[in-house]
Amino acid sequence: MTNHHWRTQPDAPTIPDLDAPPFIGRLLRRRGVANAAEAERFLNPSQTAPDAPLPGLDRAVERILQARHERRAARPYAVVYGDYDVDGVTATVILYEALRKLGIECRPFIPNRYSDGYGLDESRLRQFAAEGATLIITADCGITALDTIRSAHERFDLDFIVVDHHAPGPELPDVAALVDALVAPHTEPGAHPLAELSTGGLAWHLAHALMRAADIEVPPDHWLDLAALSTIADVVPLRGENRRIVAAGLETMRALQRPGIAALAKVARVQPPQIDAETVAFQFAPRINAAGRLDDADLAVRMLSATPEYAYEATNLAAQLDDLNTKRRQLSDEAFHRALQQVESLAQHARGAQHSQHSQHARGAQHSQSAPNAQLPLVLLAGDDQTLKGVVGIVAGRLADRFQRPAFAYTHHNGVAQASGRGPAPFDLAAMLNDAQDLLLRHGGHARAAAFTAETQHLPQLLQRLNQSAEATLERTNAPAPEPTLEIDGKVSLAAVTPAHIHWINRLAPFGAANPPPTFLSTNIQVTESRIIGKDKTHLRLSLTPRHPSWRKKTWPAIAWRQAESAKHAPPGAQIDIVWTIRQDRNNRPELEIQDLAPASQV
Repeated sequence: MTNHHWRTQPDAPTIPDLDAPPFIGRLLRRRGVANAAEAERFLNPSQTAPDAPLPGLDRAVERILQARHERRAARPYAVVYGDYDVDGVTATVILYEALRKLGIECRPFIPNRYSDGYGLDESRLRQFAAEGATLIITADCGITALDTIRSAHERFDLDFIVVDHHAPGPELPDVAALVDALVAPHTEPGAHPLAELSTGGLAWHLAHALMRAADIEVPPDHWLDLAALSTIADVVPLRGENRRIVAAGLETMRALQRPGIAALAKVARVQPPQIDAETVAFQFAPRINAAGRLDDADLAVRMLSATPEYAYEATNLAAQLDDLNTKRRQLSDEAFHRALQQVESLAQHARGAQHSQHSQHARGAQHSQSAPNAQLPLVLLAGDDQTLKGVVGIVAGRLADRFQRPAFAYTHHNGVAQASGRGPAPFDLAAMLNDAQDLLLRHGGHARAAAFTAETQHLPQLLQRLNQSAEATLERTNAPAPEPTLEIDGKVSLAAVTPAHIHWINRLAPFGAANPPPTFLSTNIQVTESRIIGKDKTHLRLSLTPRHPSWRKKTWPAIAWRQAESAKHAPPGAQIDIVWTIRQDRNNRPELEIQDLAPASQV
């Protein structure tokens, strides 16, 4: 049991004239699909096509083709300067490979998280200029680096093309081209149909525009594997163009044409048919990210850009990333447990104060203790000097998931704290940090993920300011106070689930942000087998049998990730209620993925 509140969505009408079962129409309505035409495009992502040009694309193509005509031999002319997460790495590889196809001398560069920090570093730009570079193309950074870009242009005569999907500040950088649909002219912020692209998606559009302009033929799906990797890993909404990129990109990944993808699949022990959005999110992305978190993201760039004749190098690099990911998992687990203790201590302190106050004013009266979340601030902030800078984002994400509110995790050294934040809707983390920028040394990001650097002494005041901003968001949006909640699409009889139902549910894939897998509630399920599994004994494997006279199949296999503690509620023979989604196991057979469970009749 995860202490989440189970909330079943009210029945929604199906979509008229939809060539699909009625329950699919109801699920589509809950995902924002209004009519049969929209549903057809949703169920067939390849039919989706952007109906507006990408802002800045023409100027970027023009400047890069100018670089092609003025290329210099034997020294780097252009640098693709990326970020060290999956989005930055994949966008860097896409742009690097595209420039190489154009015959432009270039080099990919990802800063080291520990020696270079985040974003554009002036000393590195000075180095590139000294080596002969005159054009810097950013990938997932640069939108807020106004001063650094201005200085590098004036001092080192560097031109910049910024390719970045992050939210801009009040002022835009003065660059040769800015490719970011969030700054589309003549539209409301975020209203452009491509505003939700990841940087990998932006890079894919730019790369293909370059190929068309240079009359170089590449297959339509070229680089879609990398664009899909970035789209899934950066948790951008899987709708519209993003949904098309991921659906087609997963097909490209399954072909294992790119040695780096094949090497990732091998170390993750994943067969091509199993490569889906879940595989990318939980198997591929963490290994790619591990390079930048613990070592150098150049390892991931080299792996993903390896050509077939260097497949052996991709295999070796994937093995290194696998080892780094194992270490990353251990460090992030330890840091999360320390952060969780801080948060729970805060809640206990608040409950103690509440109990003391209650005792003074109503001594002897019956008092029911409220849920732990009721005593927590809207925004969580936890950290210490032991936490590695490379795992603060993971810790923040796990806190945000557990408590369903914005959470920032930080590490601090020499009086400076570096933090990363994650948070659910309706909170906009980038906007919250903008509201408190007078307390920050640096900050950036977008609505669901952001980061900042601040003097440690300012953290208490910063937390107060962030909470004020979060409270204003709830008032403005009339949203309820956050609590850990499992949203359930409907209650179903597990005995009535057929292969046809599973087929139609799978038609809703790929799943991710803005399109979660359909989640169902089934009651009075008998546990026939229960065992704790995994290297660290954190997962629960179950065999389940519906108590229904029409049920003929023996059992349903089920897995409950990170819910080993629920084994005490689900011993063999127990009756339980389950919240579940459907997934494919390693043998491509359907199994239940348990989101939560409880003793029967307690929901």
